[in-house]
Amino acid sequence: SVEFTIAPFWWQRPDLRIGALLLLAGLVGLAYASRMRQVRMRQSELQREVALRTDELASANALLADAARRDFLTGLGNRREFNAQLARTWAAGAPLALAVIDVDHFKAYNDHLGHLAGDACLARIGELLRALAGPTLHCARIGGEEFALLFESHAAAHAARLCDTLRTALQEANLTHPASSTGTRVTVSIGLASRRSD
Repeated sequence: SVEFTIAPFWWQRPDLRIGALLLLAGLVGLAYASRMRQVRMRQSELQREVALRTDELASANALLADAARRDFLTGLGNRREFNAQLARTWAAGAPLALAVIDVDHFKAYNDHLGHLAGDACLARIGELLRALAGPTLHCARIGGEEFALLFESHAAAHAARLCDTLRTALQEANLTHPASSTGTRVTVSIGLASRRSD
């Protein structure tokens, strides 16, 4: 009898099979790592996109909140904002003064010159009021041609001086009012009240 061994084909060798399995496992690992890197990069991009959109949304919400408190024509606070400010100031119990301003014969102004001219007139008065406004003086448009000034911690005499400053500024603005029954320029009527500290 003769003993002999038949050598396996090269692809049947156990060491090659183990090597092939290890190589396959390595390739699968590399593919997985590459895919995970892509997923992490995409996730990072999405997080940046979400942060950007969140910032844009916050900015838009801030603009909307501001628009809800502002008069679009004059840039002053609107009636809602003024009422809230007045309530806060009143509740504090500090001295305050309140002036209400009405543009004289404004309907005649609009009827004679048109609503665009009327809007321009109100916008100009808004500019004059914004020039007066400060941390303790709040200005608002509370009606069509009606404005209000809230003076915090001011005596009536100081508020009266600021109202006179407004009257002088309006006089210097020289806004023509051809339909007024009291003159040729835009004028205002101002009522002023004050409260001393509780």
